[in-house]
Amino acid sequence: MKTYRHINSMVFIVWLCLATCLSWAGDNHHAFTDVNGRSIKGQLMGFDAGSQVVTIKRADNKTYQAPLAVFSKVDQQYIREQSLRQDFADVVRISTKLRQLDHTGTGHGKRYRAENVKSVTYEIILENHSISLFEGIDIEYCIFYRQGERNRKEMVFSHGVQYGRGNVELMKPYSRHVLETATILICDEQRSVTLFGSSGGAKGEIQGIWVRATMTLPHGNRISRKFCSPDSISNSEDWSNTTILAGLNTAGENIAASP
Repeated sequence: MKTYRHINSMVFIVWLCLATCLSWAGDNHHAFTDVNGRSIKGQLMGFDAGSQVVTIKRADNKTYQAPLAVFSKVDQQYIREQSLRQDFADVVRISTKLRQLDHTGTGHGKRYRAENVKSVTYEIILENHSISLFEGIDIEYCIFYRQGERNRKEMVFSHGVQYGRGNVELMKPYSRHVLETATILICDEQRSVTLFGSSGGAKGEIQGIWVRATMTLPHGNRISRKFCSPDSISNSEDWSNTTILAGLNTAGENIAASP
């Protein structure tokens, strides 16, 4: 973030006196008050946590900078929270990575062969690209998948949703955190087609992941953002706060051991 030049208290006082003579409008403007009780209206443009300098734009589009300390305690809290809200949206990067794990399941029965079963999971990656410190980030996710089984005529799919939660207690400046989701089992298995058709075969696929990151600000307000991979998953699927199991992930499904 850009470092702003400080202005002295006298300049800030002159700014306050001039600003009270102007009329203000717009939902983005806030009534700022200094430590002496004088107020102006303006739009918060930025706060540099390192230099403790606030940038505010008046309705005449002139931009001024002032030390955080000249503002009232209430407005200092407002400035910090607005800055934290903006940083959480702009400089905390969320991404995901789909990973396939070594599957060692055996089980009993002959429904699926172990070598055709995949164990997959996601890594949810949070990266802080700022000097801001974030506390108590709650992570929720939904993984959408489907498992198909071929009957004599067609592949019939069952759809599943894996819901889960995690937490990043403290995210320091320029830090990186990785959370791993629950594991999902899917099967891809081809069966030979005979003269009379085939009742075997399976096709499983991961459709995507939807992540919600939520943080509570010091005064109790909650801010949230989402990440989807692919981007369209939130349009094609509905968020679920419960897990809906399908395919091998349901109780009683069998995986045959490899010979």
